[in-house]
Amino acid sequence: TPVTGTATILDDGSGPGSNPDDDRPAVTMSDAGTVNEGETANFKVTLSNASESTVQVELGLNLGDTETGDLGTLEYNTGSGWVTV
Repeated sequence: TPVTGTATILDDGSGPGSNPDDDRPAVTMSDAGTVNEGETANFKVTLSNASESTVQVELGLNLGDTETGDLGTLEYNTGSGWVTV
């Protein structure tokens, strides 16, 4: 079953000053593909371009037949290494 994600970016493009920074980033998330029981599902979340402001991504899970103990660690790459959330 394909996996889908939804992101909300709170940016109306009207930054401060007379020349606002209107390069609103977009968040995309890859499909984990087929994952068998006991395997790790990896999703790649990408920001289209850098932002001078903090970008917040809220992730949610539909557990289905999954239990809390089945879930692993969420990590992100800072560009110089992986950081555990």
